[in-house]
Amino acid sequence: MKRLTALWMTGILVCGMALTGCQAGKEAPSAVTTAATEAASAAATETATTAATTASTEATTIATTEAATEATTEAPTEGTSEGATEGASTAATEAIPDDPNIDKDTGIHISEDNVDTTYGKDAVMQIAVIGDSQFGMFNGYDGLAYRVSQYCHANVYNMAIGGTCAALTQNESRDDDNWDSKSGIGMSRLLGGELKPDFLSDPSYAYQLDVYQHLDPSKTDVFIVEYGVNDFNAKVPLDTSFGQDQGSYRGALNSIMMTLTMHFPNAKIIVCTPTYAQFFQGGAYIGDSNTLDNGYGTLYDYVKAGINAVEGNNSGNVKALTPYYDIDINAGNAAENLIDGIHMNPEYRDKYAQLLSRVIIGQMGYSIPEDTDPSTVEWWTTK
Repeated sequence: MKRLTALWMTGILVCGMALTGCQAGKEAPSAVTTAATEAASAAATETATTAATTASTEATTIATTEAATEATTEAPTEGTSEGATEGASTAATEAIPDDPNIDKDTGIHISEDNVDTTYGKDAVMQIAVIGDSQFGMFNGYDGLAYRVSQYCHANVYNMAIGGTCAALTQNESRDDDNWDSKSGIGMSRLLGGELKPDFLSDPSYAYQLDVYQHLDPSKTDVFIVEYGVNDFNAKVPLDTSFGQDQGSYRGALNSIMMTLTMHFPNAKIIVCTPTYAQFFQGGAYIGDSNTLDNGYGTLYDYVKAGINAVEGNNSGNVKALTPYYDIDINAGNAAENLIDGIHMNPEYRDKYAQLLSRVIIGQMGYSIPEDTDPSTVEWWTTK
């Protein structure tokens, strides 16, 4: 009986949606999984009664037969999300609430696949990313690279590699002929044409190598540089030799900025400093960004070192992103918003992407109000 009632309600909802335009049903995202389709089919078979016929008939009366059929097939069988009734984003509107590939808080299609992060022929800018797992571990629709590509209308080339530092570590070769470092130093030199991509030949880096081979760095408008937590974990010194040592965090950031500025003087550079994090050992909490000291300082000290490096750069094209201050992740809510103490959940990756996108949009000379979702304003018309 519950399913019968749900299907009758769905028929009524289809009618209402048809009045405002059934096109939404045609544009439903590919997030509808095989499991969801089979479940919907089974429910329809079990409840193929007079009520189902009535709902279908009413929908057909108002909409075209094709639109009604598609809407009935793709609509949720147990109600519509609140986001749909309020006219939220397309992803949230058309998401099936019980689909495990849809985040219930944001409506974002979650995928482990390597999705296309290029906006296409209508892109207004090109962005290249080097960094660690905040960008490198999430290459699906909920990943930072994809979200930024949509918010900035940009072709994003994401070369970030999980587990990497900005700095050169002690065991890495500094000889150009035998270069093996995937650090920010190495990736920036690769972009600048100073190194061959041989050090990415291992199959583990096939994705990054493929991105590099499809990228023309000279056409890049914005470089995103995102490192810090691995430098902290690897006990990379904060600063030595007045910021000139590529084996220190600040020295590495200085070197990366210098390399990119030298080869691409007209490009903008966004240096993303670390987010708030918590650390565990054997499952036991051992401290957070503010309390755990690695011998050189806390992760918060690395945040400040990154900001200082940017402030010391006089090119005029470099800006720091400071999510530690600007995204509300802290000791009180970290358990809910960080999936492992370090990496953000889909909701906060989206908040991060919006924050970063606003900075990029501003750096590119466009105007966007503070704290505004870039997808809700036509910022690209402001220049």
